Amino acid sequence: TMAVRDAFSAQTQAQTDLGVFLFYSSGYQDYDDSDLTATTLRPGESFTVSNFVVENIGTVDALSPEIQWYLVPTINSWSGARYLGTTTHSALNRNSWYSSTRTLTVPSSVPVGTYYVGAYVANSSDTIGDNDSTWLDRSINVVAIEPPSSVSASDGTYTDRVQVSWSTATGA
Repeated sequence: TMAVRDAFSAQTQAQTDLGVFLFYSSGYQDYDDSDLTATTLRPGESFTVSNFVVENIGTVDALSPEIQWYLVPTINSWSGARYLGTTTHSALNRNSWYSSTRTLTVPSSVPVGTYYVGAYVANSSDTIGDNDSTWLDRSINVVAIEPPSSVSASDGTYTDRVQVSWSTATGA
């Protein structure tokens, strides 16, 4: 595609076409899903997505590609999406790509359930929208924060207060 554009540069229309993909090439004609450091998380815990691809197949350089990250209950749908953050990348020349890594945190407002990671090209200058969305085909289970255990309170030990103690809960 780029060779044709270069050969007919006078007829080439200037446009930005960024894409984001939650998979990567692991060999000749072989692809794998992007990697996740965890698939079971509690609200407030972080995970890392690695080996995702940002690509510019447009005819002009992209100065600062932005990718928005979400947890979604259904692949190929933004319905019920929970915003995780935005990643701004360095400039990306036309006809180039790079593989990247991003650490994200599950917001405390995300209810318990099964979700998928979704990524979206957020650049307003991107003129081709067909490759702006991607979803990872591996689920993340958001589980409840466990309550503390071994909770006890003093009974008659003090006249002016009550002393409460407990064991630390996982993920709290």
